[in-house]
Amino acid sequence: MNLSDHKMENREWIREYIQSMGVIAFQEYECRVWEALEQLKDNSFYDIRKIVKEENLDLFIKLCCKFILTHPEYEFSEDYTKIMKRCY
Repeated sequence: MNLSDHKMENREWIREYIQSMGVIAFQEYECRVWEALEQLKDNSFYDIRKIVKEENLDLFIKLCCKFILTHPEYEFSEDYTKIMKRCY
């Protein structure tokens, strides 16, 4: 299963999710995702298919993309099914 179609292409998705979820719910989910990513050990990964509910895949991957913009030690696998933290 390739999840790359969920990657962030622009930032318009943020407004759309805030409109559908509400600001507080969006911010709470974003915080949970970022906290989970920050806890990832060096040279390890999360298997997105195993930890994220199907209905949350799009938002989860987009939030990870946003996180990666300021945390270059994180990267996706080619098919976006895993997010990894590299130790440089």
